[in-house]
Amino acid sequence: MTRAMSTVTENSPDPVGKSCPVLTLPNEITAEIFVGYLPSYPLRSPLFGRTSPTVLTQVCQQWRQIALAMPRLWTAISFTGMWLTKAGNCSLSIEANDYSEEGLPLTAEFFAETFPSSYRERLEHLHLAIFHPTDFELPMVVASPLLRDLYLDLDLDFPHVVHFPDLPLLRTAILGGVAFSNVVLPWSQLTTLSLRQVTLAKCIPVLMVASDLVNCSLLELHAHENDSIIQEVKLPYLETMLKQ
Repeated sequence: MTRAMSTVTENSPDPVGKSCPVLTLPNEITAEIFVGYLPSYPLRSPLFGRTSPTVLTQVCQQWRQIALAMPRLWTAISFTGMWLTKAGNCSLSIEANDYSEEGLPLTAEFFAETFPSSYRERLEHLHLAIFHPTDFELPMVVASPLLRDLYLDLDLDFPHVVHFPDLPLLRTAILGGVAFSNVVLPWSQLTTLSLRQVTLAKCIPVLMVASDLVNCSLLELHAHENDSIIQEVKLPYLETMLKQ
């Protein structure tokens, strides 16, 4: 497909027929090529660049029409806003972070404007990292009935612990920083759990109720005086356990 793009943009003022055979393909086949060109869902495409859906709209009018008519191309991108409308009614995979101080702050206003509640209801995979002060509240995004995978990394405490009992499809939770101390998830339904920068004493009560776990990781464990208290934990379905 890269050769085809080069042919259209560099060599073909009239990209039809012999000058660009790829444009004679049925739209259905071209659409499948487009899907294969992008990262597989739930991996996210960049908003711009060679592996973004937008680059497909810039080759020629025919490709632009096909790409804009395909909701599947717009379901997993690394920025929200008006681009979400192109995802139609498909489920969504979203990543948002404020790793850089020069980047967009993850404020309540930012999420309200770029991530309306109607889209949160279709959120299936969420990767959220917050390291700078914000007025953002976790329920604005995390409370989604379709949420299956949650990656949450926090470097600051929120005013109060947030409970999320209504996440019926949640199966994977990866919590870093102080996220574990800020949220209460439906632990008993999780099959994959990864906790980072926590004490073993705090992990044990959660592991005692997370009986469906298949994969568990406890990373960068902090020592605590209560760690010497041994409690029995039964995980009958556990296949992998990583402890560092």
